[in-house]
Amino acid sequence: MKTQNIFKDWVPTWLAVLVSIFCMMHCMILLGVYTSNATYAASFLDIEPEDLQYAMSITYGTFLCTI
Repeated sequence: MKTQNIFKDWVPTWLAVLVSIFCMMHCMILLGVYTSNATYAASFLDIEPEDLQYAMSITYGTFLCTI
């Protein structure tokens, strides 16, 4: 079975890693801006603030492990 590449063969590895990290940073920043006010986000989503903090910790940890 042939491995599928996201990037073209002529793209250097360091550039592919840099572009991937750059794309993930945008997602992390948008997620951080949305949840910067945890009380408002928790009331908007109708959940407890501790649940929101736990979910954000898991999300950021997943991003860091991916990077």
